[in-house]
Amino acid sequence: MKLYHYYEKSIGPFHSISELSDEEAKALLQRIRKEKPNAFIALRPEDYVEKRRRFEGILREEFLKKGGLIERETPHYFVVEAVPFFEKWYEQTAFVEMDAEQLDLRTVSFTYGDSHPTFSGNVKDGKEYRNRLYTYEEILGIIEKYGLPQIWNPDFKHGPECYVEVQVWSDRGLEPWVNQPLWHGSPYLLDKLVPQQAYDFGFEQGCQLAVYATNNKEMAICFALGCEDDRPGIEGRRMMMPEYGNRMVFEGCHPKYGAKGYLYQLDPKGFVHAMGSQWVCHHEVMPVKTIEINVDDYLDLCIVRR
Repeated sequence: MKLYHYYEKSIGPFHSISELSDEEAKALLQRIRKEKPNAFIALRPEDYVEKRRRFEGILREEFLKKGGLIERETPHYFVVEAVPFFEKWYEQTAFVEMDAEQLDLRTVSFTYGDSHPTFSGNVKDGKEYRNRLYTYEEILGIIEKYGLPQIWNPDFKHGPECYVEVQVWSDRGLEPWVNQPLWHGSPYLLDKLVPQQAYDFGFEQGCQLAVYATNNKEMAICFALGCEDDRPGIEGRRMMMPEYGNRMVFEGCHPKYGAKGYLYQLDPKGFVHAMGSQWVCHHEVMPVKTIEINVDDYLDLCIVRR
């Protein structure tokens, strides 16, 4: 059995709104509704966070009844086999594909259809998989009996189920993707990182009082290279632009040639997504590790415009 986890490419896999506080989750949804009104998640109802927590509580209770092994408070979500429907959810859709057998199947549960309508009580057609959660062995029988919903119900004409949802209640087996560190680059050696007011004239999310971090290590290195103006009294500027990839553009300035820079590895807990590969934390952060670098070793990441 192949499992697929779909996600927004610019954000990365296995970032769940369930891991945020209620306040942070609702703020994130409001921002998505404002900035990406056509995104599927922007169409969620106002009480989506409350409903999601309620249904995840039901999933947890039902799985425990079946002797399931739960190692996370909230699950990671997959679907069984590829589901074309999910390609429409994101601006740039990406996915993780893996064999179910790569996971400890004692930590994996299934619903035939999305878990929300499955346990909503609103679908009263008497089908046996309503209000039911399954183990791996059980879902094999259900799929053999009914087939995969994305094949016979790809457009929801025959009910709310168009995929088999998978809930993975552990990080084990997902180590290449989950709990990956965030990075912060600075020309200064610091014991702790404190929120600083940032200014980004192109994006509102880039103007927060926060500790900024990225899951893109090369991007963090670019900020560790520092900045010196070419001419005294005339302030240069530096920027990262999508068309140049992971390279910093210096205009009227240059990196601190011959100097040291510092790359800080950070625990992602406490950070919330800002935009693209950027994450923010609104309180002090203690680095997990500090790596000293030589600026001159990374000049290939620089575009210097005189």
